[in-house]
Amino acid sequence: MRAYARPGLQVHGLLKPAPIGGSTLAKPNYQFEKRQRDLAKKRKQEEKRLRKLAAKTPEQGAGGEVPAEQPEPPQGGESGSTT
Repeated sequence: MRAYARPGLQVHGLLKPAPIGGSTLAKPNYQFEKRQRDLAKKRKQEEKRLRKLAAKTPEQGAGGEVPAEQPEPPQGGESGSTT
């Protein structure tokens, strides 16, 4: 008996025929797909956060300037008296 060069599994010198309908399909990699979805979601959330931050920043200063902090008044009761 002669073995033909045909796709399939070789079992003890004999070729087992390939499954009907062609080769087997590759299985989907669900972990990779989930990781990609999660990364896209995080990227989108970060872009949204930056947009909100950029929209909030110009509202702080009406003239386009960020207001400087006011210095605190000296503590110690009445100002000007040292008695």
